[in-house]
Amino acid sequence: MWPSLVPTLLLLLTPCCCLRAPSGDGGHGTGTQAVIGREGAVAALPRGLPLHQWSLLTGSRQHAMRGAQLRPIITGCLKACGVQDQTCATQCQVCVEMRGCKTLAAGDCGTCRAEVRAALRWSETVGDSLMDSGGQALLRDGVRLRLQHARLTALDAKRRLRRARGGILNAQRQAEWAADEHENEVTRLHESQSILRHKEHELEEWQQEHAQRLEAMRKELAKRREEVNRTKQHRARAKQRLFKMRRRLARAEGQRRESWQRLEAEAERSYERWHKRLKEERQAMKHLKQRLRKHEDNAEWIEEGLNREIREAQNLVDGDLRKLREARSMEELSRGELENAKQQYREAAVASQQRDTVAARLQERLAKFALTTTLPDSDW
Repeated sequence: MWPSLVPTLLLLLTPCCCLRAPSGDGGHGTGTQAVIGREGAVAALPRGLPLHQWSLLTGSRQHAMRGAQLRPIITGCLKACGVQDQTCATQCQVCVEMRGCKTLAAGDCGTCRAEVRAALRWSETVGDSLMDSGGQALLRDGVRLRLQHARLTALDAKRRLRRARGGILNAQRQAEWAADEHENEVTRLHESQSILRHKEHELEEWQQEHAQRLEAMRKELAKRREEVNRTKQHRARAKQRLFKMRRRLARAEGQRRESWQRLEAEAERSYERWHKRLKEERQAMKHLKQRLRKHEDNAEWIEEGLNREIREAQNLVDGDLRKLREARSMEELSRGELENAKQQYREAAVASQQRDTVAARLQERLAKFALTTTLPDSDW
């Protein structure tokens, strides 16, 4: 049991500087890495072979116990970096497992500490990128992840831009529909106002015509009344003359009687003529009064009908005016929504352009990194 633990103890008690050869790139994973074998000798990794391929190759060629003893010796020191910078706290496997080992405090760890300080200074220059002992490979992975996130956010920005464009189209259609409705309401209002003016003009004309006709009928009635009065006077005189002729005829004798009889017949015919004329004039005046009364009744009914039509036309105008106000408010609201949609589209366009710019910059930055991290060539 104890002989099998010797390689492990040798690995854990060996200082960092003895487990890793100094490299000229600040300890970022491109120098010659070393592992300790069963006999405690340092074996160099093949130069130019990726680390994960080398691990698979080692696992297939070496014994399972040897594969379990192989550990990645990554530069870094907890004492040099402290616990504030996690990129240093996770770099050194020996520091993580043996942070209390006195060997790490020995003077042989100066090389590792110098590399750790160089790596720390270099990490301060990479900005917000990820930096660990993986060096350029891990930095490239961090940029790749940021690029993936930037592409996703750019796609989201493009989707929002398409939705904003659709919102503009909907708002434009709504604004056009509201403008058409406003124009239609204006047209309907003009038509209803024209109908109202026509009805009012019709009522005014009819009132004038009715007044003229009523005045004419009243004048005619007055004239008929005067004619009736004159005819009454003529009939009264004819009646007096007839009575006078009859009295004289009653006193006349001989040949003079025949003359008075002839005069009495003429007076009677004259009376009958005036009496008939008076009767006709009275009948005409009665018909004229009936016509006048009927015309007044019809005029009242017609005027009420015209006033009712005017009220209906006025109600139509009021309704169209109310609809016009609603259409105008809808048009103003649609224009405001269109302006808001345009503003949202502009903001979405700017955001999409910014996301595309960020993604393009990250793409250019990613292109500067090597696609794979390789190890220097060395004999196995």
